[in-house]
Amino acid sequence: MTNAMAARPGYATGGGTALGAAALTLLMGICWALAARSAADGAAMYVAENASLRSSGLVRELRQASYATGAQSIACFAGAILLFFRTAFGRAVVIVSSVLGIVYIGVTAIGDDYLPALAVYGVPSLLATILTVAKPTGRWIAAKPGR
Repeated sequence: MTNAMAARPGYATGGGTALGAAALTLLMGICWALAARSAADGAAMYVAENASLRSSGLVRELRQASYATGAQSIACFAGAILLFFRTAFGRAVVIVSSVLGIVYIGVTAIGDDYLPALAVYGVPSLLATILTVAKPTGRWIAAKPGR
């Protein structure tokens, strides 16, 4: 879409959907960072209490969860910042990180009592995805001054 199309009458270029998606993605980044810290602390406490069981499967799973949620947090922060700067790449990163977050928490919550986690991580991810793929977000990015 060109600037001429974005500036046509009837095509609003307000950034409400994009800014809302970026704000939700920043919130998700904070939540994922807290989850990474929690998993890392859990692994450290388990190792401290059970010094002979350092190679335990639980410690390995907690560390993997810490790495996965930490990477998710970084992706959310990067996508939100890039979306604030009106880049199409930021839009793509927000979409991918939100969908991956939904998949990750959905797979993690299956068969366990993690429904609150599904609500805390899944709902904002779904809302951010919807707001990011919305046409007004694309028009707002396309109408970036200086393009």
